[in-house]
Formats: sequence, C-alpha cells, structure tokens
Amino acid sequence: MPKTDHTKQLEEQANSAMAQDRWQDAIKLLKRDAAIVRKNWRLSWTLGWCYFQLNRQEDARRYLIRATDLAPENPVCLFALGNVYLQKKQFKKAEATFAKSYAAFLSDAGREAEAQKMNDKAAELRRRN
Repeated sequence: MPKTDHTKQLEEQANSAMAQDRWQDAIKLLKRDAAIVRKNWRLSWTLGWCYFQLNRQEDARRYLIRATDLAPENPVCLFALGNVYLQKKQFKKAEATFAKSYAAFLSDAGREAEAQKMNDKAAELRRRN
C-alpha cells in the first residue's frame, strides 16, 4: 500500500524529532494524527519507541503491540516489544518475543531453516507463559 504524502511527511517529521532525542515532540506530532498512526505499523512503532525512550513502558507496550499486529513478522517491531517486556521484568515474554524477532531476522536474511528452528523455540516459550 503506497504511503500518502501526509503519512510520509508525518513519518519524516517524527523521525527528525527522534533523531534529535525530542521524544515528546514526536509523540505530540503523532498523537495529533491518531487515526493514521493506528493503521500504520511504522508510525505505531515510532510512537511506541518514543514512549519507551521516556520510560513510559505501558504506553510503549500498547503501541508496539499494535505495530506487531500490523507487521507480525517484522523483526524491528518484535525486538522493540521484547525490550519493553525486559524493562517490565516480564522475562519469559521478553525471551519469547526476542526469539520470534531473531527468527524473523533470519527469515529476512534468507536463512529459512534456522528461522524455522527459532520460530519453533519462540512457540515453545510462548506456550510456557
């Protein structure tokens, strides 16, 4: 799905604020366009990561879960969510999410057999939770 000019501009502005560690500015920018953020994994990830940087872990978790729902095999979304679980001391969830992130990374790199092993490990870890 092609990005609209407005979505692209919003992403660029938020990324610019993040590059300058202006996390709160990026949050304000993205919250103004909540309907767009809700449908876009990159913007949901960006908002979640900003909250993570401000140590607002529950807000971060909510937006990073949305990003992973929109892009379930995206290693970046999964890795960020794993970091939130780690900060919240939810170690089993963190481990399972990191395993799934690594599997997605391996898959993206064309290493399917290794990716399948990590996906199996992630599934096993999720069942234990």
